[in-house]
Amino acid sequence: MTRSSEAVDKAVDEKAGQDVEKEMKKDEATTYQVTYGVTGGAAESIAYDDASAKGSSEVPAEGGKAPKLPWRKTVTLKGSAAPTVVAVVAEGGGEVTCSVTYQDRQG
Repeated sequence: MTRSSEAVDKAVDEKAGQDVEKEMKKDEATTYQVTYGVTGGAAESIAYDDASAKGSSEVPAEGGKAPKLPWRKTVTLKGSAAPTVVAVVAEGGGEVTCSVTYQDRQG
């Protein structure tokens, strides 16, 4: 490889790296809404990502009562944060189903 082709390769690599970094920053600034849902028997607690500084929230709060089902919560997430909801089934609570809805599609 000649010096000029090495210089070109280096410049291309730097430009590609800058483009990737720019896209990642753009992605980090993007926000989107999801709606979490929990249905079924009884849940002792529900934890979900809410894009807060600590990254997640829990229902009930410390010392609170168990959440009533069905439970729904709409939150705004940012960047590539993966929407996650988890329910702890109460003793004798039967079956519990968690869902995430984004742009009218439930998963």
